[in-house]
Amino acid sequence: MCFVLYSLGKYPLEQQKLLVEIREVVHGELTTEAVNSLTYLDMFLKEVLRFYTVVPLTGRQTTEETVIGGRRYCAGITLWINLYGLAHDERYFDEPHEFRPLRFAQTQSERLPPYVYIPFSGGPHICIGRKYALLIMKIITVQILRKFEVKLRDPAEKLVLQAQMVLKALQGFNLIFLPRLEADTMAA
Repeated sequence: MCFVLYSLGKYPLEQQKLLVEIREVVHGELTTEAVNSLTYLDMFLKEVLRFYTVVPLTGRQTTEETVIGGRRYCAGITLWINLYGLAHDERYFDEPHEFRPLRFAQTQSERLPPYVYIPFSGGPHICIGRKYALLIMKIITVQILRKFEVKLRDPAEKLVLQAQMVLKALQGFNLIFLPRLEADTMAA
């Protein structure tokens, strides 16, 4: 969620697009139907999860002899998968170092090979809480945008990423939450 908030501040035009969508779709109470209708928010969150790959590296142990890309691996070894590198690979994502939520429009995302975009892992190791996590991210994002404008304290500050078990910002996230004017706020 920190990277979502950072992205809202870093890309104010994207924040404005989200606010417009929220105002068009959400009237009064936030319902499941309204959350599921926020298509641009869905694309925005997918792009955040691609751009800032939360789990940058994962390992899988072979249970039998395995051939990947023409290389043979014996059983019982750990293969490391660079998820961050995969999410920024030009073979799969045009301009991978640009933040572009529309890359996840249905026609474009259908072109991705299986297991290229796997922010919650994939196959038998897929995160069982992925749908819940995305739902919570959507709800929190909507509620924040209804009440606040998110800005970076210093837009020129360079975000330095640190890959550990999860991707982190070395200096944290320096954000400002400006209350929206009363006329701009929507019923929460």
